[in-house]
Amino acid sequence: MPERGALLAVERFDFATSDPEVVQAKIGELYVKNRTHHSNRGGFTLRVSRHAVGDLGIDQVRCRGLLSMDTEPFRDLWFGFLRSGRWSGTTRREELRGQTGLTYTHPTRDAIAYTLRDLDQYVMALPADAVRRVAAERFGHDQVRFLAMAPVSAQMQAYWRSAGDFARRQLCEPDSVLREPLVHAQMMDLLAGLALATFPNSTMTADYLPGPGGVGPATLRRAVAFIEAHADQPLTLSGIAAAARVSPRALQYAFRSHHSTTPLGYLRRVRLDRAHQDLLAADPASGDTVPMIARRWGFGTLFRFSALYRATYGRSPGHTLSCTVQEQ
Repeated sequence: MPERGALLAVERFDFATSDPEVVQAKIGELYVKNRTHHSNRGGFTLRVSRHAVGDLGIDQVRCRGLLSMDTEPFRDLWFGFLRSGRWSGTTRREELRGQTGLTYTHPTRDAIAYTLRDLDQYVMALPADAVRRVAAERFGHDQVRFLAMAPVSAQMQAYWRSAGDFARRQLCEPDSVLREPLVHAQMMDLLAGLALATFPNSTMTADYLPGPGGVGPATLRRAVAFIEAHADQPLTLSGIAAAARVSPRALQYAFRSHHSTTPLGYLRRVRLDRAHQDLLAADPASGDTVPMIARRWGFGTLFRFSALYRATYGRSPGHTLSCTVQEQ
């Protein structure tokens, strides 16, 4: 059974102020340079609560009263989820207004004027390099620009909000499963891919999508060997493709043709098998449990792990563990 890897660091803080000048300074420190040009001082309060694991974070932002401000273009990728109150944002290209249920992305190419009134929202940061990597893996283009604040459709907004709510709940857990590096990496890929599908961006307007190219047996064997040797580490499609010396899209095509799954699907099979081996070798004295073993191998949701395990091995992981304990 492998040694438990180091858990990712957690960041928590809570900040509140009723001083517009402090608001301007703090927003500049946390998000973007800005100029606060109006707020009603009587009863005005801004509160920010951060929950972050590694480089994935959620900030709950609550504003009592009215706050208006102008900002420079955002440097980082931030996405907003409005829970209550009113929000509006205006750039030289577009204007977006909304109430409860609105989701949006902050523009990275334009300055923006915001108005917030009695607002409760959370904002999520995604590392730009993760989004570029996923774009390169899926579309062959790693230069990504988000082109508009609003989602492409109501359906995609609903999917995005559901994923954001799930990530928020996981990040806010006292013992977040996202501290496990394998679970964290999968969540990052999920959110990056869904962001690219939800908000208008340059991958949607690209004129040319490169073909997958050919992959020989030796290349496929290299990819399989790399996956099996590094299954206990956070892996990405780009990383596996680089080890096999082939493009991500070519590797996707080859795995579908020869293994009836994707490279990451194959990785999930390998990790499920490793989890099965850990259950068979579990040591009651060390406190091994099904959730602990599932997390260790990148399965952040126990229900999904149990369903996949039962479909593969014909019994529940709990049954395997209990039989192992009885035999010892």
